[in-house]
Amino acid sequence: MFGYYECPTNETASRLLLDAARVWLHEQGMSTMRGPWSFVSQEWGAVVEGFEPQPVILAPYNPPYYIDQFDAYGLKKNKRPFGWLKLILGLPKLTHYRLFALGVTPEYHGKAVDSLIYRALYESCFSPDIRMEINYVLEDNGPMNNAIVKLGAKPLRRYRIFEMPAS
Repeated sequence: MFGYYECPTNETASRLLLDAARVWLHEQGMSTMRGPWSFVSQEWGAVVEGFEPQPVILAPYNPPYYIDQFDAYGLKKNKRPFGWLKLILGLPKLTHYRLFALGVTPEYHGKAVDSLIYRALYESCFSPDIRMEINYVLEDNGPMNNAIVKLGAKPLRRYRIFEMPAS
């Protein structure tokens, strides 16, 4: 996979970036180069039509000329109608998960709804052969950090947002 592609309207720069990605992927033993694909699950693919209106947060967006750069490099559209079958058949074999979002709307806080959700999650996903990463949880999110501890999970990472005056 390649991702986080940022390039000016310059074919030489584009080729150098894509060449670097392709060489690195080959050195890692990969036989296919696919992208753009970021580490954020909602940011896959490049916009090929519908450049208006303006993009929203956590949605992929790119200038239209990126598509010309990908075409000039020789990248082709990737589409697999039997990919869904491979996904469905592979689901029972999954052992690594990422829990991206979990919460209860404010009107249900303090009514034990969260405990029911956590119990159902635990009963369906937790076993010695399953690994689940629960993120993105900030260090001051007491209720969520408490829930993680109650689920028997152990912290692997701590997230913090930093700031300082701009002037």
